[in-house]
Amino acid sequence: MTTTATVMNDILENRVASRIAAQDATVWGPKAEDEASKRLGWVNLHTRAQDIIDQVIELAQTCEHDRVVLAGMGGSSLAPEVMSNAYGKDLIVCDSTHPDQVAYTAQDLDRTLVIIASKSGSTVETDSARRFFTQKFRDAGIDPSSRLIAITDPGSPLDQRAQEEGWLAVFHADPTVGGRYSALTPFGLVPAGLVGVDIAQVVADAASIAPQLEQDSEENLAVRLGALLGAAHENGHEKLALDPHTEQFQGLGVWIEQLIAESTGKDGKGILPIAPQDCENATTVALGASDVHDADALVDLPLGAQFLLWEYVTAIASYVIGVNPFDQPNVESAKAAMRELLAGGEQTGSALPVSFTDGALTVSGPADLVEGAQSAAEVVDRLRAVVPQGGYVGLQAFVDRIGRSDLVKLRPQFAQSLGVATTFGFGPRYLHSTGQYHKGGHANGVFVQITDEATIDFDVPETGFTFGQLIAAQSRGDANVLHDAGRPVIRFHVTDEDGYAQLFDL
Repeated sequence: MTTTATVMNDILENRVASRIAAQDATVWGPKAEDEASKRLGWVNLHTRAQDIIDQVIELAQTCEHDRVVLAGMGGSSLAPEVMSNAYGKDLIVCDSTHPDQVAYTAQDLDRTLVIIASKSGSTVETDSARRFFTQKFRDAGIDPSSRLIAITDPGSPLDQRAQEEGWLAVFHADPTVGGRYSALTPFGLVPAGLVGVDIAQVVADAASIAPQLEQDSEENLAVRLGALLGAAHENGHEKLALDPHTEQFQGLGVWIEQLIAESTGKDGKGILPIAPQDCENATTVALGASDVHDADALVDLPLGAQFLLWEYVTAIASYVIGVNPFDQPNVESAKAAMRELLAGGEQTGSALPVSFTDGALTVSGPADLVEGAQSAAEVVDRLRAVVPQGGYVGLQAFVDRIGRSDLVKLRPQFAQSLGVATTFGFGPRYLHSTGQYHKGGHANGVFVQITDEATIDFDVPETGFTFGQLIAAQSRGDANVLHDAGRPVIRFHVTDEDGYAQLFDL
């Protein structure tokens, strides 16, 4: 058994924290060195943020539009969403390709600004949103360039377009900061600042903890947490239960989930964030609490400090586990499968060859889980038998995240009925978060996709496909890739409202 003390001693002896702070790309070994050398700019963002803060304040003061939509995926949207929720501000996040959700974000265009956020400038969901909003503004008689703001890396296709078309503002991100580490870059600060979050305070709170995080000391909270998570992983306990104890931190776990799962979930390894009540062997961390007796660790820090802390924790835990925290080798496979489907490739999904109808649910999956079953409930019973010891079930809901927010209640329902840890993610959002872990992490996941019939559908301008076709290709593509990686997948397709009631009765 590996003890936390042993792991901590190794972290301290190898000066891991101070080397990360010094942007030493050799921390994670020779295979990770090239990527790490391009991805350590996050360690000192708090010292370089003032210009961005000033620009955001100036833009907010001169802007007359009070409704802000952020079109971005994963690291381009999660941090500002957490900040706006924590500060009680309204930020409308368009991180879906579901036609119903996309249509919702396009209301009240006369008072709307749209931020198009993509590091690469070519993210399919974000580019589709750009095309959609551009057309919507034109249809409403509004010059799109007067309402569009870009956040992207310098020289990206999005940067070039925004400059050529004269968008309202263009904010350049730091190319040396990966998306999931970008909370304190323009990706996090611009949207949050435009809706009224005190981003100067967020950055100041990050700066306040930075000296501690840079030290090779047992007093360094990042070292203690990194050692705790790393030792647990080495002992076969890879699950992390995040337990928020204040209203301000209710959404923080989603950001931490993306950071940790996408950074560590590869090479058959990784740390999987779950709900605290789901697993007896999980490492439990209480967020925003100073006195919780049943937690393994407490993190009672302001939001900005939490951002920088967990970035260090993730980097240190990755060192212990032996993975590169800055790549995402399995994400591209789902994108490639989606592109093949959109181009007219195989339509039903090789992962789901057998299907039947049960009321308002179409149930699909591999023969061993679906063939001969008489009901959706019977398939769920079969699912229980194929979850490995210590495994988990991942619920993936490719539905309208706003209109069907009640589906998150399925997670505790499945966890209780199946008796295993259960995660929940809205698609395609999770593809930019836990999707990497699902395919590259521990091979002990079983997956349940939920899809539905949108009430409307419309073209993604100048692409040849609709939003409905896009989200269908994303769900099918991910199912195919999971299947190819040896992860069982079933799908419940909801054909009308009664199907949702059936899901809650399973």
